[in-house]
Amino acid sequence: MKNIILFLLIIICSNLFSQNDTLNKTFNSTNVKIFIDCDFCDLDFIKQEMSFVNYVRDPKVANIQLIINEQNTGSGGKEYSLFFIGLDGFEYINDIQKYTSNSDDTESEIRTGLLKIMKLGLMRYLAKTPLAEKFEISFIQEAQKVDEIIDKWKNWVFNINLNGYFSGEESYKSNYYNGNVSIGKITEKKKINFNYYFNQNINKFDFGDNSISGYTLSQDFSNMYVKSINNHWSAGSIIDIFSSTYRNTKLRALLAPAIEYNLFPYSESNNRQLRFLYSFRYSYVQYNDTTKLNKVNESLLSQNLEIALKVKRKWGSISTAINASNYIHDFSKNSLNLWTELSVRLFKGFSVNISGNASLINDQLFLQKTEPTYEERLLQLRQTETGYSYYISTGLSYTFGSIYSNIVNPRFGD
Repeated sequence: MKNIILFLLIIICSNLFSQNDTLNKTFNSTNVKIFIDCDFCDLDFIKQEMSFVNYVRDPKVANIQLIINEQNTGSGGKEYSLFFIGLDGFEYINDIQKYTSNSDDTESEIRTGLLKIMKLGLMRYLAKTPLAEKFEISFIQEAQKVDEIIDKWKNWVFNINLNGYFSGEESYKSNYYNGNVSIGKITEKKKINFNYYFNQNINKFDFGDNSISGYTLSQDFSNMYVKSINNHWSAGSIIDIFSSTYRNTKLRALLAPAIEYNLFPYSESNNRQLRFLYSFRYSYVQYNDTTKLNKVNESLLSQNLEIALKVKRKWGSISTAINASNYIHDFSKNSLNLWTELSVRLFKGFSVNISGNASLINDQLFLQKTEPTYEERLLQLRQTETGYSYYISTGLSYTFGSIYSNIVNPRFGD
């Protein structure tokens, strides 16, 4: 037994010394290869402004992998998390850097700010290479002491969006309008949001002397209040007032207390999440026309459970959510929805992308008693009865050849 313990101690100590050697050794090459995993970054700008490293297409041939995630902030800006992962030659050297943008920052300001943080994060690696002697450190002296920040808005953020889309031909016209007004406040302890949304769709088809036209309008006002309990639990409430000509709903008023548990700490939400959100809901509904169950209004109790997973790693990323709900008075009136986005690199140069949504639907209590007309079906003016819905998108990508992608050439466009 003593021999076994001694053997294990030797192995552990040997491994610790080998890690320490890796941390302290010098990378004897100026050919530092980096793989940047970022869907929204301006890679051409980065390559032009940060030319002291070489850019490769696959992390398996890189010395450093950089993963960049983004999350919305309470002020309407975004927090960017930059995960530096040491690979060949820089094993065990990992780092995390943060950058926060303001709501009114331009794309140019954001990409410049991100680039600065990238350079700072790379210095830890490049200091161990012959490139280190090519860098100089400078410091911009502040002219005066920065005053303490005083927020006269107390973290409240207001946002207004109005949009219009217009298209047509000789025999077809379509006008689509939507708008959104939101008021929100986000702090570490609580999250408050008020939101109003509307969309209106007008279509018209001409067939010689005849024409078909249609109109739909949906409106929604919601309020969400969330209180932080600890790093894993949250509780709150949802209020929602909704109307829709498409869904035969003149008014639906909903009140739902809710509680959520996150298996991982909320502080790691930019990297991984596994959330369980349960809500118990009361709704009062008035319908535009009599439903198939001969209802013009009714009060309903229901419950909803959402399980959401979000992970981003060196191999790729996955975001998926399962949502299940049912009415309390009749458990057969239920629905189940699965949504997912998956992006995985299986091996060098080969990646798979899948996104989609699938629903099993058995809770369409709002359906009108009368059958939809031909025009209503053609223009999708009314929701029709269905037991399921789905969409799916898949893609495969295989790239081979030169591993380097340093050069930027904008001639004739991308």
